[in-house]
Amino acid sequence: MLEVKQISVSYGLAPALWEVSLSVKDGKIVAIVGSNGAGKSTLMKAISGLIHPGEGTIEFDQRRIDHLPPHQVARMGIAHVPEGRRIFPHLTVIENLKMGVLPIKGQKRAQEILKNVFNLFPILAERQRQLGGTLSGGQQQMLAIGRGLMSDPKILLLDEPSLGLAPIIVDMVFEVIARLNSQGQTILLVEQNAFLSLEVAQYAYVLEVGRIVLEGEASKLIDDPHIKKAYLGE
Repeated sequence: MLEVKQISVSYGLAPALWEVSLSVKDGKIVAIVGSNGAGKSTLMKAISGLIHPGEGTIEFDQRRIDHLPPHQVARMGIAHVPEGRRIFPHLTVIENLKMGVLPIKGQKRAQEILKNVFNLFPILAERQRQLGGTLSGGQQQMLAIGRGLMSDPKILLLDEPSLGLAPIIVDMVFEVIARLNSQGQTILLVEQNAFLSLEVAQYAYVLEVGRIVLEGEASKLIDDPHIKKAYLGE
C-alpha cells in the first residue's frame, strides 16, 4: 500500500532523514521505533505531504505522492494523527470530528463512520457537545484518533499516541489500535514506547538519528539484544 524509497529530508542545512526506505502492506500495523529526535515525526510529515523530501520517492497505491500537497494526500486515503493531538480546543467534540470528514465520502458514509468512532470511544459520544479543550489528555487523544478516522482512511498514521498519557489510558489507546487493525485498518505507528509498539505491530523498523538501522517481524525484534538494551531497558 505504501512504499517509501530512499528519502532524505533536511530542515535548511540540518539533515533529518537519510535514505530511509520502508513499506506498509494492506491490513497491517507497521511500527517505527526510535528515541526522541530520531526523525520519526519528520518521516510522518513527509508521508502526509506536510514536508517534501529532497531525495527519494513515496508511493501510495502505486501512485507517487511525495510532490503532492497535504489536502491531496488526505483525499487519497492517508490520515495523519499528529504528535501532540492538535485538536481544535474551541470547537466541540462533534465539531472536531466533523472537521475530519472528506466531502467526497458523502453524508451517509460520514454517519456510519461517526457511529463506529462513538463505538470505539463511548466517552466522545457522551461529551460530544463539550469543548475539545476541556477534555482530559486521554480524551483529547481519543478525539484526535477519531477525527483521523472520520476521513475513512486507507492508512492511519499515528504519531506518538501514548505521549503524555497515564499508563491506564495508554493501554486503552493501544487496545483501540489493535481493534482497528482487526477491523482491517492499515496503520503506520510511530512510538517511543517500543514494547507496546512491537506487541501490537506485525512488522517494525528502528530509526536512529535519521536512518533505518534495523527491521523485521515485530515479535522477533522484541527479543533482539539491541532493542532490549536501547529501548526496553534490559
